[in-house]
Parts: sequence; C-alpha cells; structure tokens
Amino acid sequence: SLGNVKKMYIPPAIDPNASLKQNQLLLEAQIADMIEVGEKDKVLDIGCGMGLIADHVADITGAEVHGFNVEPSGIAHAKSIALSKGRAESLFKTWDYNNYPWPYEDDTFDAIYEVQAFTFIREPERFFKELHRILKPGGRVVIDETVLMDEFDAEMMDDL
Repeated sequence: SLGNVKKMYIPPAIDPNASLKQNQLLLEAQIADMIEVGEKDKVLDIGCGMGLIADHVADITGAEVHGFNVEPSGIAHAKSIALSKGRAESLFKTWDYNNYPWPYEDDTFDAIYEVQAFTFIREPERFFKELHRILKPGGRVVIDETVLMDEFDAEMMDDL
C-alpha cells in the first residue's frame, strides 16, 4: 500500500461519472463475470497485492480465489482478510512470478486473472507458458493492463 491507498491500480473508465474507486469495483465485477466461475472452482490472482481484488472476486463468485505477490506485507494483509472471512490463509503466497515454475500443480485453476501486474515480467513467453501449465483445459484468463491517457482526471484520485 501507499499511505492509505490499498488498491494500487487505475481502472478503465467504465462509468465516466463514477469515482476511481467505484470504477475499480466495476472492473472487478466485470472480471468476476468474465472468468465464469462458481463455488467449486479455483481462481488465481497474479500479483494480488493486498488481496482486496481477490476478496471482492471471491465474494462475487463464491470461488476459491488464490493469490501470489512478491511483497510479503501485502500477502500478510491478504491472509488476514482471508481469515476474517473464514477462508484459508494458505490461499495466498509470497512469490515472484519471474521465478519458474510457479508453486502450483499442472491444471490447478479454472480461471486466472491479473490486474496491472505485468510491469516487471522478464520473460513474457515463459510467463504465458506457465499460465497455460496451471490452467485447466477450457479455463479462462483475464488480463487487465491500463495506460493513462491525456484525458485522465487526476482529481479522481482524491476519493481513494
């Protein structure tokens, strides 16, 4: 986190009249819808940060949402959220996605998503091969990478 900012990403302007935080929630709901999972499914959040998106996606879908991130303090926060909701803290791991293979068996996940976590990928081809390895056949991958354009209104940041 940065100060009191817990979600460190800029969502697309899904609703231009909504705040940045509201657009984050809208994006997370879209991701939950796109991955098409339910209560018996396993999902992976790559670069899960503090686990807030994973928590929201789990609340919406009922799926078992796992996550990993390179920052131990973020994972500690994600584990505390999981425990407070009666979920297993073991769903979250401190892990660098540039360290292969990832700590999951082949065909583990029904869906995988990431929200603006690609910044530091060193070997994109290896990264996508690893996604393929741990995703079940027929599973879904959702990738959100957003860039700031000239029209970005920085005042929207005030409502975080």
